[in-house]
Amino acid sequence: MIRNGVYTLYQGKEYMLGETILENEPIKYWVKSMDSNDLANGFYLYERPKTMIIKGVEYELPPREIGKPNVYLKDITPSEVDEVYDVSTFGYYEGYLVVINSERENTYCLGVPENQALARKLGFEEIERGVLRKWVPKEKVERIFEEKRPLPHFFGL
Repeated sequence: MIRNGVYTLYQGKEYMLGETILENEPIKYWVKSMDSNDLANGFYLYERPKTMIIKGVEYELPPREIGKPNVYLKDITPSEVDEVYDVSTFGYYEGYLVVINSERENTYCLGVPENQALARKLGFEEIERGVLRKWVPKEKVERIFEEKRPLPHFFGL
């Protein structure tokens, strides 16, 4: 499983950690699970909204992809979790260090942080301005590893 993002330990189990920031409201923190058994631990099924408002403009969101697993969330407070850390997954593609953003059955989605010249040399596509990605067969990526960086001030404490 490829992991990228902020994680924490909550009640002895590792979860992805997120925050919801809404104008004129306090920040809300939550942990995310893909395990329906966590419903018994106070998690709830996340229902993706049909629209999102960004800077006063309402945008329609695409429907949830069929076959994707359900997501379960639980609202938490900073005092309920242990350490908070950022996880990034890396590997080597054609001898160069790359970020592994995600995976599908037999492929990885790669990125090259802050090196567009290298990304272009390796045939990456620009999916939006300044963001280059490339899907490659898993067997073309070697020495996969995670980097874990503590985030002691995640909650601003």
